[in-house]
Amino acid sequence: VYGTGLWDTGNHATGTLDLENLTYASNDVRPGSTGTKSAYLHSIKASVMGVGKFAAGNLFVGNYGRTLGTNATVYFGRPVSENIKPVALRFKVKYSRGGINYINSKSASTGTEYHIGSKQIKIVGGQPDVAKVFFCLTDWAAPHCVNSADEKTFFDPRTAQGVLGLGYFDSDSCPEMVVERTDEWHTMTLPVEYSNPEVVASQLLLTFTCSGYGDYFTGSSESWMYVDDIELLFDLDENNQPK
Repeated sequence: VYGTGLWDTGNHATGTLDLENLTYASNDVRPGSTGTKSAYLHSIKASVMGVGKFAAGNLFVGNYGRTLGTNATVYFGRPVSENIKPVALRFKVKYSRGGINYINSKSASTGTEYHIGSKQIKIVGGQPDVAKVFFCLTDWAAPHCVNSADEKTFFDPRTAQGVLGLGYFDSDSCPEMVVERTDEWHTMTLPVEYSNPEVVASQLLLTFTCSGYGDYFTGSSESWMYVDDIELLFDLDENNQPK
């Protein structure tokens, strides 16, 4: 079932489980912004229906599906009706990441080292959490449904089929996103690269999360992110840089 709004969050289930909302509109806006709200995302760990669960703050273009016990379905993407080809995504952000203090109890453990998911992603307790942001255009017929109880539905835009244009970064590979002064707004520009610029896209995806391993219920309860003034850029300057 698809909703009609542009933005949504996977944190709806927290309300039905009597947990605080993790993603919401904040009055903390960037100085000089023409808007009155920013998006605030943060992560928590809590006991949900007697089960220890980690919930990652997230915001995405798409819609929440259904709550399934302690899991949920979400739909990533919205249809696009025009042949858009942005050269970059630009947004304002404040971000602070904590050390990972919750690791999925189903993970294989060897001392302090853990391996989460079927891809055996290596995690060491206490290592910095990772924020992820990606924008992509796809040739999909419909939004992509992720079921948090089924790892086969998890989505990595860097390897997924049908992705025509992609802009991606995380706080591990982009140290400029992790700064000493987390109370200050910073401008991030994310270039979009096209594998096949001639193909007309049918779906647009855009996702922000302050805990990038949230699909695996792993991350830091001390991680948070503010996002504001999100825009798509379509022009390059004389130095071939987005403007």
